[in-house]
Amino acid sequence: MAALDLTCLDGIVGLANCACECYADTAPEGYNTASSGLYIADILPIDMAEGADNCNDPDNPWNVLERGSTEGKSMLYKDINAGLMKSNQLTRQPFAGVIGEKKSRETVSLTETYAGLRIWSKNMRGAYLRINKIGGVFDTVGTVTVRIYDQFNTQIGSAVTITTTAGGYATATTSIKLPLWQDGAEDCQYFLSYTVASSPTPRAILAWCPTCSGLKIPAFSLDNPYTTGNWKREQGWANWLQIAGWQRDSQSEFDILAEETGGSGYSNGLVLEVELSCDPFTSVCLSALDYSDPVALSMAHALRYAMAICTAEKIIRRVEPYRNAQVAAEILAQDIQQWYKDYQTNVEYVTYHANVRGTDCVFCKPKFAMSLGAKLS
Repeated sequence: MAALDLTCLDGIVGLANCACECYADTAPEGYNTASSGLYIADILPIDMAEGADNCNDPDNPWNVLERGSTEGKSMLYKDINAGLMKSNQLTRQPFAGVIGEKKSRETVSLTETYAGLRIWSKNMRGAYLRINKIGGVFDTVGTVTVRIYDQFNTQIGSAVTITTTAGGYATATTSIKLPLWQDGAEDCQYFLSYTVASSPTPRAILAWCPTCSGLKIPAFSLDNPYTTGNWKREQGWANWLQIAGWQRDSQSEFDILAEETGGSGYSNGLVLEVELSCDPFTSVCLSALDYSDPVALSMAHALRYAMAICTAEKIIRRVEPYRNAQVAAEILAQDIQQWYKDYQTNVEYVTYHANVRGTDCVFCKPKFAMSLGAKLS
């Protein structure tokens, strides 16, 4: 599975709001950026990690604070998600797998300049499509360069080149994360596009895999989306997306193409290896935080405590103790205990008061299910 995406927590809490002697020249970029006005060094003095032989030492205070900061973000992310899921449940089950067939002996006849794969979903705030590999089944050895556009004709990320094999399945590894919601649009659509050439020619593979389980997914339709079904196992992606092939003479008319109600059942040779998931954390951290909101402020305080805890534990457990930390080891241990209590208090406040209606990822568990779970535990 993909690594945690913690970018929403960047810049909320800073490392230190000072230009400390010696270490000022090696301070990392953004060390004093804190939209909340909170800094780790406000509760864990930076000189607790003093004792490195020189400013470039891997264990200098900045590096220790940075590692503690990263671990603190992960700690908060996991604990808030766990807290949210105590009283909520996911609107859709995550999916990880393949969209499309991997073999066909027939080819597709393309008559336009560009062709590719169309991806449609209803707007699902907090949901993401992560493309781990873009695959292709073409008739000969060659290269196919794929670009991704949204429904506003904007290219997303860099082009991806597939080195094709003769009739076989070939892939290019990617790390593309696409949000499944578009502000200012009724739905969310993306278009994978490549330039049609005489060679290699795409094989006639379907945008689903009926041979996997014998189930046939209905045709792409904006009027009657098949995402309303209850698809299982290999077809689980169809609970999230509709897929169709397309071809056109322009790469600047995706806004027009997005209005077409139907689409081809063939994927023009393209296959996707994907993960589909909804992130409950988006109910508390999706855009810039407003610290006049008690939930946002509590989350910022929880984040600082988490960062301080992770940093302090590194300082205490160092094989060769830092000078100042060695003297104040007992006090630091007591601080960790208090910070953890304060951290839990803030996390509990955030998860209890989070506005889950601000995301399409979760909904409240029925009271019967919650009371039954309490009895069983």
